[in-house]
Amino acid sequence: MKKLATTLLKQPPARTSASGTVPWTLAELKQLGRTPDSVLARRGGRTIHEVVAMRESRGIGLVTGPRPWAAREIKLLGTMPDHELGRRLRRSVWAVQSQRTALKIPPFRPRAKWQAWKPSELILLRRLPATEAARRLKRSLGSVGRQRWRLGMARYESRRWSRAEDKWLGRGSDREIALWLGRTRVAVRTRRRHLGIRSPALKAKKWTPAEDKLLGTLPDREVARRLGRTATVVYVRRAALGILPRYPRPGPWSAREMRLLGTRPDVELARELQRSMHSVGRKRRSLKVPYRVPHYWRWTPAELKLLGTLPDKAVAARTGHTFRSTAAKRMELGIAPVRLR
Repeated sequence: MKKLATTLLKQPPARTSASGTVPWTLAELKQLGRTPDSVLARRGGRTIHEVVAMRESRGIGLVTGPRPWAAREIKLLGTMPDHELGRRLRRSVWAVQSQRTALKIPPFRPRAKWQAWKPSELILLRRLPATEAARRLKRSLGSVGRQRWRLGMARYESRRWSRAEDKWLGRGSDREIALWLGRTRVAVRTRRRHLGIRSPALKAKKWTPAEDKLLGTLPDREVARRLGRTATVVYVRRAALGILPRYPRPGPWSAREMRLLGTRPDVELARELQRSMHSVGRKRRSLKVPYRVPHYWRWTPAELKLLGTLPDKAVAARTGHTFRSTAAKRMELGIAPVRLR
């Protein structure tokens, strides 16, 4: 009796208000689910039923410690996703996955209802490309590709090459031809190799002793401009000869150059001042000059009407956009390029 009386005296008195309940504080609400209900009830002077009711009304599960798996819980493994079963059993996803793997139970993967291929769908599958057939038949692209493979067709049929397009292969880099024809670079390279056309980079003329002496004295881009070669070819030749690059070291920053920092993007200033972009950015940050974001011109409705009516280079020259931006905008809108004759 003395121990019971001492225990009752140590417990804080229950808090009551005019309505019979005490409002919950923010600190108490944060402890819901993190602290056992009995401990939280004893600290706040509440009943366990009151704490459980508040926690369940907020949808907060009680964190339970490690416990053995019951037979009822093991039967549920693999019948639903691991995260859903963990939420129902108040276990972590890792614990559910580990137990399921240990018992060699496959994961739950709901399968879509399989639909047999109709004869009309197979006819449409032979006539249309894979992407268009998938859109019309409301099937996945992988399902269409597998069915085309079963019929002895290519999984994903691309647009056929015309004779006019084949004539342009090898006249420039694969990247330029891909943008010009509205195709991917991989498709252009595959078609060029299939026809036995060598890459323009392999057709480069031989290097003379005078050209070799110029390597390393100027930046690779400048050497490429003077010799009429690409910067990549110059870099490969210089590296093969073991020549280290020798860039002209720029002088100290002048007052005029420092005033230009932040007025234009770092890329444009580096090109104008003949300095590296890293040097321009480091100097701008040391002076605490904010970065100037490059301005990209938006396409107007009048400019969009020109797409597809002229070659991309002609549209880029008229609108002032770059060739790459013009080709990307045309492909984004799904406009076919002008066929070259």
